[in-house]
Amino acid sequence: MIKIIQNSFEILKQFLLFLFIFIVSLIVFSIISATLEKAHGAEYRYIKVPEIVFVKSADIFLGDIAEIHINDDSLRTFVKAINLGTAPLPGAWRFIKGSYLVNLIKARVENSFNIIVPEKVKIISKVVLVSTKEIEEKIIAFLKGTDTWKNRLGENGNLVLQGDLNLEAIAIPEREMNFKFKVATGDDLLGATNIELSIFDREFLFKKFWVRVNIAYSGEIIVANRDLRPGEVLNDAMLDRRVITIDNSPSRFFTAKELLSEADLQLWRHWLKKLHW
Repeated sequence: MIKIIQNSFEILKQFLLFLFIFIVSLIVFSIISATLEKAHGAEYRYIKVPEIVFVKSADIFLGDIAEIHINDDSLRTFVKAINLGTAPLPGAWRFIKGSYLVNLIKARVENSFNIIVPEKVKIISKVVLVSTKEIEEKIIAFLKGTDTWKNRLGENGNLVLQGDLNLEAIAIPEREMNFKFKVATGDDLLGATNIELSIFDREFLFKKFWVRVNIAYSGEIIVANRDLRPGEVLNDAMLDRRVITIDNSPSRFFTAKELLSEADLQLWRHWLKKLHW
């Protein structure tokens, strides 16, 4: 009986020893697995910033300059949106210290992943050149939309800029910019005049300068086919259409589009009489 009790006790002791070893092994395995998983995750979740980056937005975010390898969509979106300040002027650059980026990321994100950055990062703003031809086209489009011209040109008339603008290509940021124009004085938009050109980056003025232009109308106009006497009654037989280029006061001629009705004819009679044509 005593021997049976001793054997039972020995079996129980071996079982408890086995159970203890199993539990300890399980704990050690769990710790090792967690450590390996953390190391593996850190290896495949990382942020990498090159030494030189080109940006085109006015405000710089981490997603603009870095490779961000994070599986979690919401976390990746959050990291991309970390603000790094404003971009340098077009064609210019500035430096950001790598240590600043590391500290900034760690302050914003608690999750652990590798951050690979150089000692300093050079950030350069992308630029595009607006050619003189493009500026001419923008000025013409502006003039055509003015009160003086928007209802006068028609299909057979156009505005042109005579001579050179004496203007070089303009470097602007590679993003949407707003061009605004303003005529110096008056509304007689023919001949030589000055136009103010302002370029805005969002609501901020980027550049402003004056352009000297010589505006001409090219197309059909309505003219008298003979000398007219003061007070003479005007009729259609006295009028001709001619294709011509004019760069003097637009109030002294009528475009082909304005030859529309008897009411227009009465208007011409009024002006011709007033001008002593």
